[in-house]
Amino acid sequence: MIFYWMSQDSNIAPSVCIAAFAGATIGKANMWKTAFSAFKFAKFLYLGPFLLGYVPGFSLDGTPIDIIKAFVLIIIGTYAYSWFLSGIWINKLKKIFGGSQAAE
Repeated sequence: MIFYWMSQDSNIAPSVCIAAFAGATIGKANMWKTAFSAFKFAKFLYLGPFLLGYVPGFSLDGTPIDIIKAFVLIIIGTYAYSWFLSGIWINKLKKIFGGSQAAE
């Protein structure tokens, strides 16, 4: 299962990135920027095999509360990881700190 899981990384790794190149072509975007963005955001895929091995709730093994807790925390973690890598927070920091310096 882990080998299959890791083989799916070839769809987004910049050396091959079949899915990223196809998506970029359809969207008429820069292929290499799309490939590196896909690579950056999909690095969370490497966590999947470890979650399967070390978090019983991820493989639906355990009490219903453990399973719900695992999935809620994984969803929150995925959202936080994507938010951090997107760089949206950098613009907010620039507005907060850049705006106060401009007033001085």
